[in-house]
Amino acid sequence: VEYSRLYFDSKPDIIHSFLTPRVSAKLAAAGGLYIGAGLSGKYLISVVMPSGGKDEPDKKIDLWADGILGYYLPIAEAVFLDLEGRFGYNLTRQQFADNNDVKYNYDIAVYLGIGYRAAMSDY
Repeated sequence: VEYSRLYFDSKPDIIHSFLTPRVSAKLAAAGGLYIGAGLSGKYLISVVMPSGGKDEPDKKIDLWADGILGYYLPIAEAVFLDLEGRFGYNLTRQQFADNNDVKYNYDIAVYLGIGYRAAMSDY
């Protein structure tokens, strides 16, 4: 589950905050590279609008299909640094139904965490 912030550089500036639960599967290759796919939900939790909340959109959830490309680096036993790029396609288009421009997204995430591989390898 992640938190994301979407900033529209417009007049007036608008900031959307989303809660994003995600499920993904990743296939690791040699050297720490991996590819994967996943599904995520993107739920609008708040909107900051200069108009004081007038015309604030309804809060809906969208289903996204994600393609994932990344690199993980073992730092210590079971501790990893992970750099991940995700490319998504909006399957349901409920939140921004009036704006057909919001069909795709991309983001980059950096993680530092504890993890274990399902199968042993040199990496």
